[in-house]
Amino acid sequence: MKEFYQNHHDTIEGELMAEKIASSCGFCGLPVHSVKEIYKAYNPWTTLQHLSEYQEMLEDVTISHNDAFQVIDQYDSPETFFFIDPPYEKSQKHYYSCQTFDYDQLAQTLRQIEGKFLLTLNQSPRILDLFSQFSISVTPLDSGWYHRNPEKIRNDLMIRNF
Repeated sequence: MKEFYQNHHDTIEGELMAEKIASSCGFCGLPVHSVKEIYKAYNPWTTLQHLSEYQEMLEDVTISHNDAFQVIDQYDSPETFFFIDPPYEKSQKHYYSCQTFDYDQLAQTLRQIEGKFLLTLNQSPRILDLFSQFSISVTPLDSGWYHRNPEKIRNDLMIRNF
């Protein structure tokens, strides 16, 4: 992940993935401004010191904690941008509160929206087939931090309609 963030290519997909890493705070609780801040240990109270920075970053953003399909239905318009990060196919259920996710329904819904979207998912033949009508980029990521195996590379998909 650090290597990708530092060396991402000058493509839309590379920039979007780098932004995803930065906006997820590099998994350390602070906005990421350099590769050294990814996976850095931190004191959770540090986040509170940066609330004004988070407020500024999210000024024109609506965050909802509702069903994805309800959110899309409620907010879809030609001016809307959806970032969609559902549970990965065949992921361990203890990482998500849902037991199943309907990828078929998601693909059908996204075929009909007016807005733009960026969807991140793991690569599998089924996912590639379901979302084949959209632009798909493959981003290899070192997932050793999760699997405890630095040689483990996984392919993340960036699926978009723009």
